[in-house]
Amino acid sequence: MREDKDGKQIRVLYCIKCNVDVEKDMQHCDECDVCIYGHDHHCVFFSKCIGGGNMLFFGGAIGMMLFNFVMIFVFVIID
Repeated sequence: MREDKDGKQIRVLYCIKCNVDVEKDMQHCDECDVCIYGHDHHCVFFSKCIGGGNMLFFGGAIGMMLFNFVMIFVFVIID
């Protein structure tokens, strides 16, 4: 428990492994050993946690990979 600027007691979540205060939407990733906001999963292909700030980029990377597979398939059929 801590006090805010008005002197009220507030409950603070704390990560023992990272030694940081965490928010409700943060989770600890055992693979990266960090707390990440909006944690979705740990991607073994990118070796990064996927969540909060990089979810859009992860979706774009998956989309581009699928596009490349389609283009390779099309070129194989044409050739």
